[in-house]
Amino acid sequence: MWSAEAGRHGESELVLMAPSAQNLSRMVKNRPFKALGSARRFSHEAADDPFGKEPPPDACKVRAGRQSVTHHWIIYACMVLTIWVALVGGVFKAFSEFIMSALDRAATECGIEAMQQINRSVLRTEFVAAIVALSVVSPLFAAYCFLAVGGTASVLTALASGIYWPSVFLVTVFGNVPMNKRLDGLAPGSAEARKYWAIYARRWTLLNHWRTVGCLATSIAYALAALSFP
Repeated sequence: MWSAEAGRHGESELVLMAPSAQNLSRMVKNRPFKALGSARRFSHEAADDPFGKEPPPDACKVRAGRQSVTHHWIIYACMVLTIWVALVGGVFKAFSEFIMSALDRAATECGIEAMQQINRSVLRTEFVAAIVALSVVSPLFAAYCFLAVGGTASVLTALASGIYWPSVFLVTVFGNVPMNKRLDGLAPGSAEARKYWAIYARRWTLLNHWRTVGCLATSIAYALAALSFP
């Protein structure tokens, strides 16, 4: 309830006043629902905010709830990317762990032919699509987190993209793939193929180690990004 009072200089001022007990009793008797609403409004309008500029507490809770729901999909996306990169890294680790060493111990001609068949078959699988898709998704996701979320999560997603691109994608495109193409053009039983196989097995495996470590670091960065949300 508002009342006008004269100020020191003769100017009228608006003063916030609580309804008196008599007026409140009269309001309850005549219009109980309106009186209840008036009491609720008065409880929300503190003396520091007489004009109601601050939203009521319930509105703040709704806004916070909407914000948390909006961020839920980002947490799930970070978890999906964590598993996605980890699966790609698991394939790389299998080659570094035992596949390449087994091919290197086999007869040279057999090892070369087996690796040629692997390289030809992998092009028709989801594995290559996953590597290429991650090179597009990771920087776009990092940019979105930077613009929409900020904070630690955006730093970690940017870190994940910064690790994946040079250590996995670029190493694959400019390292392993050209070596695969050169090996594929050689006859398994030729002297040139046997000579190149000695270089190929060692260098290709070394590059694959880098890809494995890169996937592991990228996966950890995405997992920490998911955990960074409150």
